[in-house]
Amino acid sequence: LSIDAATRTPRELQLLLLAITLAGFAIFAVGSLYTTRRVTTPLRALTAAAERLGSGDYTTPMGGQQRHDEFGALAQSFETMRINVADKDRQIRRLAYWDPLTGLPNRVQFREAVGAAIAAAPEGGSVAVLMLDLDRFKHVNDVLGYRFGDLLLQGVAQRLTQQVLRGGDLIARL
Repeated sequence: LSIDAATRTPRELQLLLLAITLAGFAIFAVGSLYTTRRVTTPLRALTAAAERLGSGDYTTPMGGQQRHDEFGALAQSFETMRINVADKDRQIRRLAYWDPLTGLPNRVQFREAVGAAIAAAPEGGSVAVLMLDLDRFKHVNDVLGYRFGDLLLQGVAQRLTQQVLRGGDLIARL
């Protein structure tokens, strides 16, 4: 054989190297897609969960907490935050409409109830509002102390609720 023919790379070897190179690229591409999806899918889910939290949806659980990696830890943190924010939201709503000492509706809820009762009253109908005031209540607080004054208010609220309340009546602390 001539030296050129002896030193020439065999055609089969060139095709085999090309096939190995293409297979390597294919495996790399599949691996990259798999890794990308494994990272972006939980991130999309956590992003959607964060948007739900931002819009005020505190009832839908996060999901993804069963994972044992950074995404699972992040999902667990989001879930803890969701629960805490929901609790704070309930507490704020309760404080906005209920008196914390007596457990009675407060002034805001009273106004809404009176407005609704007036709107629901038939033409020419009436709505009755009765207001009670405890005389010398400041004196009770000054002489017997605030704790006794609080107990007195709670007792009055409890008795009024038990004795006076009819179906559509509302007792509130203003």
